[in-house]
Amino acid sequence: MIQINEEKLRLVRKDTNRPIDDIMSSLKEYKKYRKVGLKLNHKIMDAHLERDVLMKSARLLGIARGDVLLFDTEDETSVLMDFALNDIKVKNKNIVEIYREKIGWKNMVEKEILDARRSSYTSLFSPILERF
Repeated sequence: MIQINEEKLRLVRKDTNRPIDDIMSSLKEYKKYRKVGLKLNHKIMDAHLERDVLMKSARLLGIARGDVLLFDTEDETSVLMDFALNDIKVKNKNIVEIYREKIGWKNMVEKEILDARRSSYTSLFSPILERF
């Protein structure tokens, strides 16, 4: 729900008391980064993702049967690409690092995304249930 904050004469969200223009600015920025990030992913894949790296990733994830990839859901394609780009090493570097070093970035948004991906890591957590 939106209400008018009469002190500042700005629209704010009643549940968070956050100004609408701040929310819209964050949403606009998210959409910009998302758009650039998707294009960047495709540029990285086109430039450096070799078939053998993709197939190695698929085998490690258990979705390769010989030279055929078998997906249970469409979401698994994203998992495969993320894994192939970020987790498989070629001469001690992942595909994102290779792209960053050889091609670099076109603008500061691409640089920020590449820097963030360089410092990210994959993790898997299992919840621990304690009974009292």
